[in-house]
Amino acid sequence: MSAINNPFPDKKYKVIYADPPWQFNNRMDKRGVEHQYPTMSMDKLKTLPIRAISDDDCILFIWCVFPMIKEGLDLIES
Repeated sequence: MSAINNPFPDKKYKVIYADPPWQFNNRMDKRGVEHQYPTMSMDKLKTLPIRAISDDDCILFIWCVFPMIKEGLDLIES
């Protein structure tokens, strides 16, 4: 299941606020995010067309929990 229900806009943005639908290792925990909303694997997150909506002079604010900081930095780099 994809966490994206709507297509990306055909527009460029100077500021992007992102709260990626991260997958966590605690999927069996009934309190896990997978039980709250759809999530995406890191490979799927990396395919999101962020560059297509980023202006040449753009800043990204991204939500990343501390246990996922390495993955967050990897996602930003991709």
